Amino acid sequence: MMPQLQELPPAEAPVDPTVFINSGPPPWIETIATLGLMVFVGAVLVYPLVRAWARRLERGVVTDELMDELVQLRERVAELEGQGHRMVELEERVDFAERLLTEARETARLPREGGG
Repeated sequence: MMPQLQELPPAEAPVDPTVFINSGPPPWIETIATLGLMVFVGAVLVYPLVRAWARRLERGVVTDELMDELVQLRERVAELEGQGHRMVELEERVDFAERLLTEARETARLPREGGG
């Protein structure tokens, strides 16, 4: 004997599909959609502002004392750059003086012509 299969009754839809067609969506869906749209637009508009604010906080506050110190440091750097040119010129002078001294010593060591 073979077991007999019983036919299942057709499944009923949990919600009548004609409800949405005839009366539209329930009112709470409009509220949720509006809130979702507001959150999305708010996030799109506020995100760049929050990023700029965070960058500003990371940099810190620039005070007048810091600006004065920065100006002084820039002046000192400019002064040191000028002294760098002086150093190069002084090095060239020392090299020239060393060459003159070396030449004078070499001429003193060389025997004189005809003097034997």
